[in-house]
Amino acid sequence: MALARSSLADRIAAIECELDQLRQQQRDEDDGRFLRALLLGTQGAVFNIHDLRVVASFDPDLRAALGTLRSRQLGQRLSRLTGRVLDGLQLAKINRDEAGCNWQVLIT
Repeated sequence: MALARSSLADRIAAIECELDQLRQQQRDEDDGRFLRALLLGTQGAVFNIHDLRVVASFDPDLRAALGTLRSRQLGQRLSRLTGRVLDGLQLAKINRDEAGCNWQVLIT
């Protein structure tokens, strides 16, 4: 009986591991689409969060990508994505000034 429980526990652990991998793959795909929207919306220029809000006011694709994220949440997402390469794009933190952090999406 102990062997059957161990086998079941192993199978459950394997399924949970596979689910975690699929969730990470989905997050990576979502983040890649997000970076692509940032690149297109900013046309590759350096930007800050205020700039994104201004562009999103007339760019429906960028507006959709930003969704309901508040500025703080957006900054946290940008920080989380900094340095990662997704779909051939990489977000770089250029500097910080009185207006906040300045970012740029680079094509790798």
